[in-house]
Parts: sequence; C-alpha cells; structure tokens
Amino acid sequence: MVQRTEDNIDRENAAKVEIIAVDSGKYSLKSFRVINVNNETLTEAFSIRNKIRKINKDSVIIGNSTLRVNYEGETYAFGENGDDPDRDTVKSSFLHKLSVYIAIHHFIKGSKENNIEVELAVVCPIIQYVNNTLRKEFYDLIYNEGNNITINVDNIEKTFRIRSLRIIPEGYGLLFNDEEGEYNDTIGFIDIGGQNINFVYYNGKTVLDDKCNTTDKGIFSLLDEINTNIKTNSETSFIVKDIQNENIEKAILAGGYGKKENVKRLTSPIIDECCINYIKNLINFVKILNWELAATTLIFCGGGAILLKKYIQNTIPEISDYIDFKIVEDIYANASGAVSYLYSTVNKY
Repeated sequence: MVQRTEDNIDRENAAKVEIIAVDSGKYSLKSFRVINVNNETLTEAFSIRNKIRKINKDSVIIGNSTLRVNYEGETYAFGENGDDPDRDTVKSSFLHKLSVYIAIHHFIKGSKENNIEVELAVVCPIIQYVNNTLRKEFYDLIYNEGNNITINVDNIEKTFRIRSLRIIPEGYGLLFNDEEGEYNDTIGFIDIGGQNINFVYYNGKTVLDDKCNTTDKGIFSLLDEINTNIKTNSETSFIVKDIQNENIEKAILAGGYGKKENVKRLTSPIIDECCINYIKNLINFVKILNWELAATTLIFCGGGAILLKKYIQNTIPEISDYIDFKIVEDIYANASGAVSYLYSTVNKY
C-alpha cells in the first residue's frame, strides 16, 4: 500500500501521471491521488461535504468550506453551503458526476499542464455495481466517452480527460488494504452512510451478488427516529421542543441530550434503545441476506459505524458470542484502498 501524506503537497514536483480514486458518498466526498515526490510514492487526500446548489454567476459565496464551480455554462455552490442530496440509493446523478470532477480538479489545479489524462477509480454502491445496466449507466456518466472535460473551480479552469475508469464496489478498497490478513475468507461489509447502508458480501475478493443489498436506513433515519421519540415521549416532550439532528449525533456520543443532567438522564434511555435496536436490525437484515455469520468477519465502516461504535461493541456480543466483527474508524479507508488498488493495476509511465 502506498503511504498516505498530508494535503499540502507541492504538486509541481509530483509525477505527471494522474492516478486518482474517488468515494463520493451522500454525506461527503473522499478522494486520493497517488503522487511521486523525490522518488517516494505517497497519497494526497481531499474531502468536502457533498452538497450542491445552483446559483447566479454573480452570487457571493460565504464560507471557507464551499467552492464556486462553473461547469457547462452553469454556476454552483459546492460544499457546506450547498443543498442536501436526495435519498436515492444510487449515484447516477449530476451531483456525483460533478463531485468526481471537482476531486480531479483539486489534484491537478496546481499543475502547469492542461489537457491532463487521468487514471480513475470510483467507488460504486453495491446495488448499482451488481446491476450491469446501472453500473454501465454510472460508468458512462463519469467517463464522458473519453472526451475532454473542462471545469472551473474558484476561478481556476482545468481541462482533463479520463483515460481509463474502474468502477469499484463498496468495501473493495478495505479488502485490498488487508495486508496483515486480519479478515476471514468470507467478509461482510456493513457500510453505514448518512442516507444509505451498503451490505456487501465477499468470498475472498469476489462479490456474491445475491447476498448484497443497499437500503435507505442510513444514520439519518436513526437520528430522525431518536428525534421523534424524544419529542413525543411523555417525560421529555415538555423539556425538549426543537432538536436538530446534528445535536442528536452529539447526544449519542455524550450519552444523553443537552447539558443539563436531568435532561440527559431522561433522554439517555431513549437514545440507547433506538441505537441498540438499530444494530439488532442490521444483524437481522444480514441474516435475511443469508450471511453465514459463524464463518464471516463483519466489517462495520462509514461515518455511522464510527458514531455507533460503543453500541456495536456492546450489542453484537449480546446477540451472539460467535460473531467476529471489526469497526473501521477511518472514513477515508475505502477511498485510500481504492487508490492503492488502482496504483497496483495501472501501467505507469
């Protein structure tokens, strides 16, 4: 695996071959680029909120975490000040196309070259990957028939062409980076994103299509449930009138809502019950998918897995003592593994 480095590389001293991988989730865009600096192979990372809003070309964008993007005659705010995406379970959308191009632009914007060629890998939701029609649709959307793509981000215009594109299923990057052989031969990835959950089942490095699925029960659905239950519970409804879901996330980590101990004490059981049931429902669902739990390593990943770490650790052993599971706490692991895989397969020159 190539070594990861910080996002402050002198791009002009990097090698000219562009090897880039993108994991464009519903919550955030994660991407990596392989670079060679002083004969050392490193990876450079870039991430940003995956939100977009069409704006007037003269609109003022406020905030350091939002980009002004001009593409095909239209202007967009991309990042924190964009609009949340819909809850569709597939990624063949303009948002994801543009996010891939923005990631590429980020990595090449400091180069003096133009008309750059890119070797690209893009992570694809499993429901899309196992469906040949949807996978081809996603491929065609990103690849642009191999034609030049011009995009302007924050008044820097770059043109590039995708020389080759590899569509990679969810989890494969993590699997590729399993250098120490920690996992069983049979591996089940439960990737808990903001809006969706991807259930991906591997035998070795082969995806078993009939045991995979994508649902719309990502972490946002859990936050919605907790929010509703606190507002409607007879003991807490009169205390808590208006709760934002980002505060529910903080409450999960803190063991209760708010700063007052009496409010925390009343809301803590509600949060615990919802989170424990959420984990139990995940295990029940993989049983429906016929995952062989006694012979499978369950890999919980994604931002939702990090948020629910203590509940996963405490609930799974209560369900069964024979379930082998691990939690990946690096939200960039899938994209990092994808770029390592791509680097290993590209004919570099």
